[in-house]
Amino acid sequence: MPRSRPLAWFGVGRWLENFAFRTTIEPLVFPGAGLVVLLIATFTVSFRATRAAQTDPVRALRHE
Repeated sequence: MPRSRPLAWFGVGRWLENFAFRTTIEPLVFPGAGLVVLLIATFTVSFRATRAAQTDPVRALRHE
């Protein structure tokens, strides 16, 4: 039974076939990239939520 691969892996693999110097893509690249994006998003949302929770609501309403 063939292993399922991400569509991006197939597309990038086909694109890399046209280069004179060929390389392979390791399977861990895609979950690794997803993990990095998830960590950045979690940090950003946490930072913004903490900052919003610590602001004074009266001061925020004064500007609206």
